[in-house]
Amino acid sequence: MEIVKAPDYGAEVFTIEPSPSNCAAMRERGVEAFQGTIEDFLADAPGLERRFDIVSIMWTLENCRSCRSMLDGAYELLKDGGHILVATGSRILVPFKKPLTYYLGRDKWTDISQIAFVS
Repeated sequence: MEIVKAPDYGAEVFTIEPSPSNCAAMRERGVEAFQGTIEDFLADAPGLERRFDIVSIMWTLENCRSCRSMLDGAYELLKDGGHILVATGSRILVPFKKPLTYYLGRDKWTDISQIAFVS
């Protein structure tokens, strides 16, 4: 965030975050934060005025109540010609309880579970 807020870029960074502690951490770093969900933000009258060049959804889409609602809300917040950036976790990694090298390593298998993958 510090890089994009630097004078070379001059980006205005804004976050929508349900967690009060995460909002506080963002504010400590000089980032304007709205506490709530994207649906809350869009229902808030001043929120309807805001439009952004880039809307990023970082490690959130897989945990929200409605992916469609979140994506629709992100689209609604874009300026004309804006972009949505989505980064999300992999559901395939959820069942693994050990480091991935146990499952994907090139050496001998160190785990003898029934599920094995090769890289």
